[in-house]
Amino acid sequence: MVTPLQLDAVFLFIKEKTELGALVNNNYIWNLYISKTPELGIDQLLFSDIINKLIKDGYVKEDFQNSYHLTVDGRNFKGYVWAAKWHNKLSAKNITEGIIYSLAVFGIVAILTFIYHLFFK
Repeated sequence: MVTPLQLDAVFLFIKEKTELGALVNNNYIWNLYISKTPELGIDQLLFSDIINKLIKDGYVKEDFQNSYHLTVDGRNFKGYVWAAKWHNKLSAKNITEGIIYSLAVFGIVAILTFIYHLFFK
């Protein structure tokens, strides 16, 4: 199972190197980064899965020379960990706004009920 940290490690390496003008392919990534960073826990099969996910998600594309390039979305993407944090932040914000809205509606109903009982009963 691929983690967001592993995805980010490969994605951000590709992003950094392509922005510097390097031609990035499997061997380049594997030999210069993945094989020298065993704490990532990425083997050849997982590495292949990561590359396929980056391509499937539209952040990286592969050319006819088997080199990887960032897409427009890839240039703007900040990483999977950042995206997960942003999603969680939005979810928490939506829950908070929902609670505040519910309390406001409840308060208005309570005030109207009080006024009704005060003046019309």
